[in-house]
Amino acid sequence: MLEATIILEFALAKWLDATIILAVLTLNTVLGIIQERRAEAAVDLLRSRLEINARVLRDGTWTLLPASRVVPGVQETEAAHWLST
Repeated sequence: MLEATIILEFALAKWLDATIILAVLTLNTVLGIIQERRAEAAVDLLRSRLEINARVLRDGTWTLLPASRVVPGVQETEAAHWLST
């Protein structure tokens, strides 16, 4: 909507008003981009720190492995065994 206002202000030869609206709109866009990049960086940091681990029984020993390395069928069997122990 502000874009239409800028065009209308320029058409009516209100240069100062149009320039101020354009500057505010540009500043808002730049700040939005910066904030989104910071938010993405924060989410990436949280993902790297919050790695999901699974407790699995391998060769008779309970160990922690990244959940991405556990086969779903094996995980269910071992989880059932762990719950029954």
